[in-house]
Amino acid sequence: MTTKQLRERLIKRIENLSPEKLQDLSRFLESLETENNKMKVLTFAGSWSDLDEETFDELTNNLENRRKSDRTKFF
Repeated sequence: MTTKQLRERLIKRIENLSPEKLQDLSRFLESLETENNKMKVLTFAGSWSDLDEETFDELTNNLENRRKSDRTKFF
């Protein structure tokens, strides 16, 4: 079954759902999207694990001040 065929089949099934089931489906889709977003964030887990402490401190010290100065460049 092609992606197009699957979509058409799902659309037909959705059109026949009761309002309550549509709400359930909507919540389910939202949970899938949320799960997907969490997985995207988790792909960065451990990205900085190989940085030495000095480099990490350079990146994080005065972070708030650097962000403020960066914002002023664009306004």
